[in-house]
Amino acid sequence: MAAYQEKKRKEEEARLEREEREEEEKKIKDDYDKWRGSASKAITFQDSITASNQGWLWVFFGLGGRLEQRRYFISTLFVYIVFIASLHYVLSTYYDSTYFDIYTGSGPWWLGFLWAWVVFGYPSYAITSKRLADLDVEPMVAIGVMAIIIIPFLGPILQIMAWLALLVIPGTEGSNNYGPEPKASVNARNADPGRQGWYWLFFSVRGRLEQKRFVIGSLAMGVMFFSAVHFTFWAGVPFLGMEPGGNYFGLYTGSAPWWYGFFWSWVIFGYPQYALATKRLMDLEIEPQVALVFVFIIIIYFIGPFLQLGMWVWLVAAPGTEGDNKFGPETRNSVDARYVSK
Repeated sequence: MAAYQEKKRKEEEARLEREEREEEEKKIKDDYDKWRGSASKAITFQDSITASNQGWLWVFFGLGGRLEQRRYFISTLFVYIVFIASLHYVLSTYYDSTYFDIYTGSGPWWLGFLWAWVVFGYPSYAITSKRLADLDVEPMVAIGVMAIIIIPFLGPILQIMAWLALLVIPGTEGSNNYGPEPKASVNARNADPGRQGWYWLFFSVRGRLEQKRFVIGSLAMGVMFFSAVHFTFWAGVPFLGMEPGGNYFGLYTGSAPWWYGFFWSWVIFGYPQYALATKRLMDLEIEPQVALVFVFIIIIYFIGPFLQLGMWVWLVAAPGTEGDNKFGPETRNSVDARYVSK
């Protein structure tokens, strides 16, 4: 009888929590509708972008609203790749130079600033300003984030650190001074533990992740990482001095620039790694920022890869906390596995 009453009590608590979430989502939608309704009715370029329901046109060119971490990562990575590829094409075609000659002084240094600020300046500002707005920070700060690169020597490093900070810091919950919370963030935060899809797995930093999906997700990331790097060695990257016909182990034999592996590990796959580790740590009721250690520990000379592997084994082997913890409810897979084992 006591077990039955306890079961009914938990079901009632779950029902009340669902109703609270539904009310919160309705309030957010109402706030969003009011916020959009109060905007100017003049047909402008920005109005046409807003009318796209915050699609990719809005991500790259819109100046209003808030941008969550997932689309910020995808859009900045896309801009970065197109920026390097297009600038290298112009340099190699018209100046008999390469992208990296800009930094060695043997290429037209002014073209780098022209490309970064005139050609790609507006999309970069639009993306960064909306990400700052999601953190309830003045969007104009994006100008400073972009201009920081002009600081001699330290500029690129500081800009990468700013990019990482904007990636890993979650936006404010609910509406803030710059509009309602992005729908993707609301869905990620309120997603039922049994209805969290692949995009949540690789891009969300909210919720808890049990051992099984952490293993699947991290192994999938590993396969994609090794495959992508191996393909670039096999196909060759002429402007980096990498001839075709190589393989993945060229990272360790010196046939590629020293930073090449870090570029793939941190820039291309860094955020998904962080998202996976963050949710796994929250399942252990450990502060999610510890995931930065997991991502960057590999930089320690010689023993870094072994330390990262050891930390991965620990995240796989350590069981999550039973029941709710301060980071959310226990995942459905963990609950089912525990009851099956009993």
